[in-house]
Amino acid sequence: MNKRSFNVSEARRRNRLKTIKKWASTLFFLFFILVGVAYGWNFVVRPKLAEKNFNKFLVSTGCEGEVVLEKMSQGFCLLSKRNLHLYENSGNQIKSFDFNLERPAVHCCGGLALVYDRNGKVCSLMTSEKSLCNLCCEDNILLAKVAENGNFVVATQGDSFFTKFCVYDKTGRELFKKHFAENLIVDFDFIGSGTGCFVCTLGVSNEGFDRTTIYRFDFNQNQEVSKQEVADAAPVFLKAVGTRACLVCFNKLLLLDGSCAIVRYLNFKDDWTNFFVSDRGYSIFSFANGFTNRLVAYDKFANVLGEFELNEVVRKIKLVGNRVFVLVDDKLIVCGLNLKILKTIELNKHADDFFCTDKYCYFLFGTRVDRIKLF
Repeated sequence: MNKRSFNVSEARRRNRLKTIKKWASTLFFLFFILVGVAYGWNFVVRPKLAEKNFNKFLVSTGCEGEVVLEKMSQGFCLLSKRNLHLYENSGNQIKSFDFNLERPAVHCCGGLALVYDRNGKVCSLMTSEKSLCNLCCEDNILLAKVAENGNFVVATQGDSFFTKFCVYDKTGRELFKKHFAENLIVDFDFIGSGTGCFVCTLGVSNEGFDRTTIYRFDFNQNQEVSKQEVADAAPVFLKAVGTRACLVCFNKLLLLDGSCAIVRYLNFKDDWTNFFVSDRGYSIFSFANGFTNRLVAYDKFANVLGEFELNEVVRKIKLVGNRVFVLVDDKLIVCGLNLKILKTIELNKHADDFFCTDKYCYFLFGTRVDRIKLF
């Protein structure tokens, strides 16, 4: 009787091949399932979630090009090169004004909207009912803002002087004027209802370093109240907080009193990528930290309230009441002042801008506005 010889090595090789094939089939099956889940999440579930979030609210300018969204006391406005459209919070259009602007910009306060052509000469103030006044400036407009009482400021740049600061009432009558022969106006903000203003300028010292100067003006007295120079600071943003001021620079945060004296400063270790400062003096900053972004919330005395890290790119930050709204790539993160996450809203698309009220968030997508209910 012949007996077959048993090859142990061959048997082991065959067993390994069977095991490899088995695991390969399992891994392929798992990979197929993961691809299906990812596809279903990105193209089925997330769009349905976003569609569920949006409550069929849709407002569109009906035009192409850049569109600016701004919140107003009883609604919002959309500004394009050709028109300013005013809407109620419900989305009903109240009024429309026609323009012809190259670089449209708008600043709103309460029920007032100040429209101007950045680097142009045209400036108009209006309400939801009518146009209050129109100005044609001698020099190119850098920045313009309106206050609660209807006073508005137009900062311009000319050839004979570096920049000029002009204050008007709501009828267009000039109230105050200041020339800055060696400084560029970076930002300004009204004190109270609009009877005064903090102004921040940037120049160069005799030694060749950046020289920041903060002024306080009183329009009723038609005079400069105080002035303060700050060394080694490149200003970006100025916010009036009551009779005090908050100055954001590229590398630090400065808190100033009513006489423009520095009461506290905070040096930043990392570069900030975005920020927001509220009327109460609370501020939220996002700092670049490698491949992550670190969000830090500060109170009005620059004390840390909370912080957290996220991997998404922070596009916009807003603060309404005690809620912090952080717009990232395709979602909105809602936090408390301590930056503890309360809710995450899927958008499924990138928003250009947004603002929030107590009940809703309004998002600008290109030339249209959609609305989401918060809670």
